[in-house]
Amino acid sequence: MADYLRRAELLADLGHYHEAAEELARATPDDVAAATLLARVRLAAGEPRPALAAAEAAVTAGPTTWAR
Repeated sequence: MADYLRRAELLADLGHYHEAAEELARATPDDVAAATLLARVRLAAGEPRPALAAAEAAVTAGPTTWAR
């Protein structure tokens, strides 16, 4: 797991959603884990539209990277 992803998870767990989102900005567009966490972070921050956009990005990136 990438360092920025670990930091973002810890920040989100502490309720520091905006800081977590800043950490996740380091992710590449094909990083499904980061996009999924960003969706959760945005939703927890009360930002449903950005959360939906992040969830859609995770789904778009996911089909080639998800294990079955």
